[in-house]
Amino acid sequence: MNVSVVIPVFNSGHRLRQALASVAAQTLAPVEVIVIDDGSVDGSVEQVRASHPDYHFVRQVRRGPAAARNTGIARARGDWVAFLDADDHWRKDHLAQASAMLEGSDAAGILSNRMDFFDDPALAPVASRGYELDSEQLEFDLDGMLGHLERGFYFCQSSVVLRRSLLVDGYCVGMDWGEDIELFLRLLARGAVCKYNPARTVSYRVDTPNGLSRNYAGTTLGQFRALKMIGPQLREPSPVYRRLLGMLSRRALLASLAYGSRQSTASTWAETRTSIAPLDKALVLPLLAVPTVAGALQRMRHQYLQSRDGRVGNQGPP
Repeated sequence: MNVSVVIPVFNSGHRLRQALASVAAQTLAPVEVIVIDDGSVDGSVEQVRASHPDYHFVRQVRRGPAAARNTGIARARGDWVAFLDADDHWRKDHLAQASAMLEGSDAAGILSNRMDFFDDPALAPVASRGYELDSEQLEFDLDGMLGHLERGFYFCQSSVVLRRSLLVDGYCVGMDWGEDIELFLRLLARGAVCKYNPARTVSYRVDTPNGLSRNYAGTTLGQFRALKMIGPQLREPSPVYRRLLGMLSRRALLASLAYGSRQSTASTWAETRTSIAPLDKALVLPLLAVPTVAGALQRMRHQYLQSRDGRVGNQGPP
């Protein structure tokens, strides 16, 4: 497998150095490494450029991670593209594991290795429970992916390898959150197959200040929007699609109640109300009448569930 590595960067500081070191340590070397500096002002890219003379460094005006990844895709030469966020890192066999899983699989368009969560500076895994796939669930189509998402399974941007020929229109630049899951679902809706490797080869950082994984209201709304965006591509939305859309609409509204402003909650309600199941809507409407009290109770419930389950970031229902 020949693979291009794309790393979007914005003010990543010393963490970029750790990410690049993990790429350099791969037992299966990529054909190229493309670092997209998305308007950084902290000098992080200049600090590492001299240490990696064979890497391609591209600077652009700040446009966000989706646009930065699209710039990398446009410059990539490999048959596959592996993405790594500048605050995450790979174990040395990440690309080798991906290559072994993809060997002889012409239908696969997405491959994800399993990830761990970690804090800085210890770089030690953070305990996290969640839905995991068994040995019979390691290859799936769109409905299979939706079913896994419904049960709480997901993977991150730094864990995926994507077939470059499928990335003709890239990531949706207009999305603030959820552009990664929107792309994955869009590829599956077009007939691609996803393969999953249960080997842990990715370390996903959860302590990034203002990181997307810490913005629960934003990420849940982004997931809802991502799912709704692929609806028009489906000939007939499946039962699991409808269930997941209802669940994510309710989750996005409750997350906005817990962590958003009154204005954002009103906006989220206007966006999700037609997708919320009637019974859920009857339960939610009284909460909207007392948003301050409801938000406080919802934050307490969400934090309790995270503490009970050892969850981090944007995992689990609010």
